[in-house]
Amino acid sequence: MWIPLGDCPTSLGGLVYLEDSHRWVQDEERVRSEKRPAASITADLPGLAQVHDARWLYADYEIGDVVVHTAHVVHAALDNLDPEGRLRLSTDIRYQLANEQIDLRWQNHWHDQDGL
Repeated sequence: MWIPLGDCPTSLGGLVYLEDSHRWVQDEERVRSEKRPAASITADLPGLAQVHDARWLYADYEIGDVVVHTAHVVHAALDNLDPEGRLRLSTDIRYQLANEQIDLRWQNHWHDQDGL
């Protein structure tokens, strides 16, 4: 789940989702024996959308919104272009069924050199 901790218009850099990306990501994981590393697919978001003939979906978020999505959906954050210099605060809450194997890709601490 992604939860904005306050109003988050697109200018503050909310989340965007690549339309129908969960379909090809899951197909890739079924075909490949190893899963894609937990790192950036690309910094070229328009190019990725073009390759997959998809749109980036986005919205203005408001306090109280909660976005629930599968880890298989390609998502990113917009750049913060707020003219007032405000920051967006949000939180991620991740969960899985207790009987599912832990995906070790998501067990590392993130830092500014992780490629995302």
